[in-house]
Amino acid sequence: MKYKVIILDLDNTLIDFDKMEIASIKHCLKAHNLPFDDDKVKTYIKINKTLWEGLELGKYQKPEILTLRFEKWLNEFDLTGNPVSMNEMFLGGMADHLTMIESADKLLEYLKDKYLVVMMTNGVTASQNSKLDKGQLRHYFDHIIISDEVGSHKPDIAIFEHMESLIGPFDKSEMIIVGDSLTSDMTGGINYNIDTCWFNPKGLTSHLDITHDIRHLSELFELL
Repeated sequence: MKYKVIILDLDNTLIDFDKMEIASIKHCLKAHNLPFDDDKVKTYIKINKTLWEGLELGKYQKPEILTLRFEKWLNEFDLTGNPVSMNEMFLGGMADHLTMIESADKLLEYLKDKYLVVMMTNGVTASQNSKLDKGQLRHYFDHIIISDEVGSHKPDIAIFEHMESLIGPFDKSEMIIVGDSLTSDMTGGINYNIDTCWFNPKGLTSHLDITHDIRHLSELFELL
């Protein structure tokens, strides 16, 4: 068994963040008496994605983007609203729409007690904890690392060094990170000099030197 430490992302790797995001943003906009048709939702998703990519590239700080995404959305459609209240309701509603990625539950069961399993996520602390509790996922992980609590986020090497302090001595050749994001998970793994596994269900292309590229989580069983 080559790998002993499996580092897993959460959003869009184990849980279907995209589906949850759509459900939660529609609920949030409706509750604030704002239009929530498909065009409005798609625009929010585009704005949010751009800001999170900016965070991973060091352009923004996380607290800034949580309300900025709603400010930008309101400005885009010349609407009036409360970005702080909208953000709180959106984050609070995510776990209510929890949806697992296909085969994620089987993967977690397989990994448990066979490997040292680390959850490493860039998400917001309260929201991520709520998802983990709602999905009863905590017991699958030896360590849960949330970027807010560490003070650094993927792809920064600092968050991986924090992991080192928790798990003790392991050879980097025994580690692999599995995630959907090129800018955080794959770039972070490359920066830290460990093997990478890109969960890439849409079959996209990348210029990064990724170790493994999978379309379905079930492929991990054979890989490991």
